[in-house]
Order: sequence, then C-alpha cells, then structure tokens
Amino acid sequence: MDADNSARCPGMGLPTIRIRSHASEIGSWEMVDREPVPRLPAHVTRYPGYVERATRPLRRREMPSANVVLILGFGPSIDVLSSSGSSGSGCAGD
Repeated sequence: MDADNSARCPGMGLPTIRIRSHASEIGSWEMVDREPVPRLPAHVTRYPGYVERATRPLRRREMPSANVVLILGFGPSIDVLSSSGSSGSGCAGD
C-alpha cells in the first residue's frame, strides 16, 4: 500500500510538507519532507526525515548526486557498504 499526501501550514507561511509511505510483506517506511524557508534555498534544498522497518535484512543502492547528505540516526547503527565491499557503521570516522 502506497500513500502520498501534502499539506500546507495555513497562516504560518511555511512550505508544503509532503508525506509518503509504503507497506508490504517485507516491511514499511514513511518519509516526510519539505522545502526550506525562503532565506535558505541557496544552502539547503530540502528537509527530509524517514522511518523504516524491515522484516529481514535488505540491501539498498542509492544514486549518486552532487548534494551533501547529512544523516542523523536515533536508533541502532546501520552498515554502509562501499562499491568495493568494505563496510562501516555509517558513523563519521569509519
């Protein structure tokens, strides 16, 4: 099941908030993002956040981009593998 919802914060002048979600037999995820406030677009392209739950280990490949991505995790660490197969915890310094 997939869902895609958008909402504006009336009277607050904030950008649109977009909520996307998916659920299947292998797990579920929900992603929320919004555009930055008008004074930041030269430095910040968007604010995303997500939660993901899987019923088994999974592999994900992300497309390269020219953006700098900052990930803050508040749960258990995740393993990040490079294309050479080396691994790290996904933490700075690995």
